[in-house]
Amino acid sequence: MNLNRILAASAGLALAAITLSAASLRIRPADCVVVVPTGDAFFEETAQDLAKHFRLVFGVELQAVSPTNLPGGKFPLRLGEPAPGDTKPLASGECRWTATPEGLWFYGSADPAWRQKSEAEAAVYFFLEQAMGVRWIQPGDRGLVYAPRKELMLKKGTVAHVNKMVYRGYRAGAARPLPEGPLKPIAGPLKGFDAWFHKPGTVATYNQYVEDERQWRLRRMRMGGVSPGYGHAFTDWWDAYSETHAEYFALNRHGAREPERDPALKGVPWSARDKQFVKLCVSSPGVVEQVIANWRKKGMRGSVNATENDLGIGYCHCGPCMALDRLDPGDYEGKTLASVTDRYVWFANRLARAAAAFKPGTEAAMYVYNECYQPPKYETVDPQVVAGVVPRRIDLTHLEEILGGWKKAGLRKMMLRPNWPFHYGCSSLPFGHHQQLYEAFRCAYRHGAVSADIDHLMLQWTIHGLADYALCKGMLYPDAPFERWEAEYCSAFGDAAEDA
Repeated sequence: MNLNRILAASAGLALAAITLSAASLRIRPADCVVVVPTGDAFFEETAQDLAKHFRLVFGVELQAVSPTNLPGGKFPLRLGEPAPGDTKPLASGECRWTATPEGLWFYGSADPAWRQKSEAEAAVYFFLEQAMGVRWIQPGDRGLVYAPRKELMLKKGTVAHVNKMVYRGYRAGAARPLPEGPLKPIAGPLKGFDAWFHKPGTVATYNQYVEDERQWRLRRMRMGGVSPGYGHAFTDWWDAYSETHAEYFALNRHGAREPERDPALKGVPWSARDKQFVKLCVSSPGVVEQVIANWRKKGMRGSVNATENDLGIGYCHCGPCMALDRLDPGDYEGKTLASVTDRYVWFANRLARAAAAFKPGTEAAMYVYNECYQPPKYETVDPQVVAGVVPRRIDLTHLEEILGGWKKAGLRKMMLRPNWPFHYGCSSLPFGHHQQLYEAFRCAYRHGAVSADIDHLMLQWTIHGLADYALCKGMLYPDAPFERWEAEYCSAFGDAAEDA
């Protein structure tokens, strides 16, 4: 049946479920149904979570129906359908929910690079917060905070949210489930974690937490979006090119174009670790040509990755590479290089310009990390270069110096990619770090961070819960002060909020 005909037929029936005033709707929750696109497993899961919240807040069961099977006298909550008459184009990263006498509508921009209906789903969770007063202060039902209600009061019209952070990453502390079934036998008495994991029911409990955390991050806290292509880019190059293009690889401090390791191991086969950390000779013209050829072969999707392999050894000592950093090779013979920022800015700039010849607007990604941490002294960052910034320290004076230096060098777009758990991995006492972490994030935002990919704080919710909550909410509302999230988080404890 045509959607407009369904609306026309159901409009009068929907009115029976609500009370109208000039600017508001008083809706009876028992008369609501959620309309799920037929055969859409993605929205079916969203509908199930929406029904859970209706059951907790209103004490009613929210029935799921298809668009062509809407029961009479019901008020529909429509997932993934734009509101009739809303013809304004959706911005990238925008979601909306609209309240009308004929129903509620949840919709948003599509993002094929991540999840097709990511923003339409986000509209549901903004609605749960804004209209039903729900909060989620940690994964699972223990972290679900709400006050029971008897009816749903809404203002007519549309509520919209546009993400300023195009990617909002908060990494899982428990990323993968364990295999179900008997665990591998261990000889001798079980101790420590082995004893814990082999207890009956432990694997199922752990896997439930993995699922709870997935729901918390990706749905309820609305993490995700379009991540700039970054990460160590050349970990497979040794196997691919070492026999045919030795000139692609760094001339290490021992005078060989190969992975750097103890010369006493000469003749020993290369380990996976050796190959993973090999560095390139970025001044070699063939390297830029090969990166662009590989990118074109993959359909020219996303950015071009200039990010060097990890570990601070093996950088190139050849004359042209040393000249890019204004270093005298004689001063560094046999030594590990402390900073190679200028050569990698030069490399990223060349890749951005080369890619633009085939696809204008393409970005090149690099890291502000380890030996590329200090701002460049001589090179200016191309406007089409985006950097993943991995801060070494948390104090704001240091961050202002580093991020300000990169901004002065021309960097306009960055992703915050910190390893903060190494600084705050405390398992026993809270020590006031929550605001410091939040202000460090906001410092990066002020200096041009449009994305963030933050490590989880080790599952220690009693210690880090406020920081986890503030960082996730801050990625949705980066202009908001820390005090807003502190008050919102602690309000979950009711009369004990001040103590919390």
